[in-house]
Amino acid sequence: AIQFKAKQESLQGVARPDKTQTFSFDRVFTHCAKQQQIFKELQPLVVSVLDGYNVCLLAYGQTGSGKTYTMIGTEGERGIMGLALGYMWNRKQQQERNYEYKIGISVMEIYNENVYDLLSSHQKESAPDLKGEKKRPGLEIRQGSNAESIVPECTTVWIENGLEEALPLLVKGMRNRVVGVSNANHHSSRSHCIVRVQVEGRNKFTQECTNGRLFMVDLAGSERPTKVPSGSNIVPGMAEMITRKGVANSLLKETQSINKSLSALGDVIEALLQQKSHIPYRNSKLTYLLQPALSGGSKVTFIIALTPTRECVHETMNSLQFAQRLGRVQLGEARKQVQLV
Repeated sequence: AIQFKAKQESLQGVARPDKTQTFSFDRVFTHCAKQQQIFKELQPLVVSVLDGYNVCLLAYGQTGSGKTYTMIGTEGERGIMGLALGYMWNRKQQQERNYEYKIGISVMEIYNENVYDLLSSHQKESAPDLKGEKKRPGLEIRQGSNAESIVPECTTVWIENGLEEALPLLVKGMRNRVVGVSNANHHSSRSHCIVRVQVEGRNKFTQECTNGRLFMVDLAGSERPTKVPSGSNIVPGMAEMITRKGVANSLLKETQSINKSLSALGDVIEALLQQKSHIPYRNSKLTYLLQPALSGGSKVTFIIALTPTRECVHETMNSLQFAQRLGRVQLGEARKQVQLV
């Protein structure tokens, strides 16, 4: 279904035996690529956060394509989130003679159009019940200055001891995230996960202060509710379980909510592409929360995860076409967030 060209900058998608479409991107990785190889391409963006720029890294693709593995990784091989935090901390230490940095981490999820704090001590109270309903209301998003989206009640932990303190926060957040059975995966992320890293910097000589933010987003995968690929990983007995009325309704609601928010993201991208005067950021909690990172003056990179099997070719082609549209969006020159004290 997918063929890679030698330069690793383009690929071909085959929707039908008689039709081939070529797509070009900044970089293409095969399934053999290591996490460090992918992160190496993103290092310049991560460094710019320390310089005071807003950066957004998003993983997009269908359920089961490897988005969560790419962003979060495993205990033996860290994903982009862990690698980025480690790289930023090392750069912080290297520049301590000239700069003073504070690094804060927040971990949130958007589940059924509600925002939840995955580091909150009350997270257990907001865990979903058997019907997928949260027991506590979601957090409120407010509009701050300069089109900044603020979540006042969200926990921010300021790191003082490097990765030994930061990585357990990621683990805690991922454990509190909503997962469940989908039609393509028996352990599927059913929410959008956003790790927000805030970096406050001060030049010890000029007293220039910077405030950069890094948004790392593991998007929930879209899927057709009726699609169950052959050879899927649904465990024995699970097919019967997901047909129970309460659970089935929950899965349907989750899928509709995920697809709606991803559609809203597509609408924002389309509006940016056409340079419209009004960008519909408020049509979903996802785009509203990411407004500072998706608006002009920010640096944005999408990582498109693909499933190169023929049975998933339609979802793969949709992802490739969406990525092609992304490549045509112009956000303008990135702006450094600075102030003098």
